[in-house]
Amino acid sequence: MFTVRCIVNKFISCMSAAAVAFSCMLSAPAVTSGEEAQRSWAQLADEVGYLVNEARIDAGLEPVRVVPYLNDRANVRASECAVKWDHNRPDGSKFSTVIDRSLVPYSYAAENIAAGLPSPEGTFNDWKASPKHWEAIIDPRYDYIGIGVFYDENSPYGWYWTQIFIDYDGELSGAYFPYSPGPGDLTADGTVNCFDYIILRRRLANKDYALDYYQRDNADLYKDGYINIIDAVVMRGYLLGEYKTLPIYPESFSG
Repeated sequence: MFTVRCIVNKFISCMSAAAVAFSCMLSAPAVTSGEEAQRSWAQLADEVGYLVNEARIDAGLEPVRVVPYLNDRANVRASECAVKWDHNRPDGSKFSTVIDRSLVPYSYAAENIAAGLPSPEGTFNDWKASPKHWEAIIDPRYDYIGIGVFYDENSPYGWYWTQIFIDYDGELSGAYFPYSPGPGDLTADGTVNCFDYIILRRRLANKDYALDYYQRDNADLYKDGYINIIDAVVMRGYLLGEYKTLPIYPESFSG
């Protein structure tokens, strides 16, 4: 009887996910070239973060997570660079003073700055071509990053870009992987469905089943730092409509 129930539940899960996916296909708005031209600075910053992590993963390193607070601080530094093109701030203090250490008690910090180019790719390639900048990007000590973008047509270089890297062992609020597909989306297809559930169950059945960095982060649906049967229960509950959002945090878990 238990086996029959599992088969039925899996079928219902797949059908529910298919209905959700079909609904999304019908309602997804078309993206116009005008909208693409108006990409927000936050999106541009995330593109830089994605390129950084791509390089770190290629080098065999852990990716860094983007932190909203550090993005805000990096944006301050980008605007300051339009006034004074230097790693020191306009008041003469070091770049790192832009971070409130009572909020983020980091051990190490580094800054990359760039100017003049309007695209994340071009700016990143400039950093890549500079040994000192590249050293910061692939430094294994760093866990978090903040990325700033600023534009002033009346400034010497127009576009200004900053990266702030920090080494901090704790958890920072709102930290995320740029362009990570999202909680539960292990296939990176934009939705959570039975195919994601299959991947999660394969991982649980075989600890050697490989998941990349983003998949491991998105598979932890219970947000306890582990991938285990509880995450499968949460995903199954989401597919059956028992949970409306993912992830489910331990303090709110009711299943």
